[in-house]
Amino acid sequence: MKKVFILFLTCLLILFSSFIFGQKKQAMGDVFELQKPIKFLFVDTDNDDIFDADESLVVMSAADYVKVFKRKPPLERMLRSQVKDTEFIVLEQSDFDSMDTNGDAMITSADEGTALYAVYFVRVEGHIDGALIATEAEMVDMGKLKGIVLHTNSIPKEQFQTENETHFMNGGEVQIKSTKEKMPWVGL
Repeated sequence: MKKVFILFLTCLLILFSSFIFGQKKQAMGDVFELQKPIKFLFVDTDNDDIFDADESLVVMSAADYVKVFKRKPPLERMLRSQVKDTEFIVLEQSDFDSMDTNGDAMITSADEGTALYAVYFVRVEGHIDGALIATEAEMVDMGKLKGIVLHTNSIPKEQFQTENETHFMNGGEVQIKSTKEKMPWVGL
């Protein structure tokens, strides 16, 4: 009788633990499913169409994002580390497109409520800290923006590549491109 009772308790323990750990596995699967690749804008300094670790992301503070786009900032594009105690959102091409209010394929002071003042450049570095990736973000001063010329390449939407010419008051110019990748330092 004692052996049957121990066998019954063992089976009950196995059944209970598989239920608990099965639920945890499902919940973790949901979290990983949320971390899909996002389309983000970056400064392509070496013009190779690939985001490199030393290249800057194009961002806007969460507060400015709410003012400019009149909607909540997308948490899946929020930088995981703050810069100067401020939350930043990584911009994507649709953000640039909606900033072009007069439809001339340029974002300049001629656009109503232009938001060039709110566009920043941030370099993010990831460091392995045990089993986690710790991130540090720092502002990159490229000068005051003068305008952004929007260009969209006509290639399949799955590959989604755009090129924007960005002009600065100091005469500098960089290419801002869009790519679709998973980024461990973006999203909550």
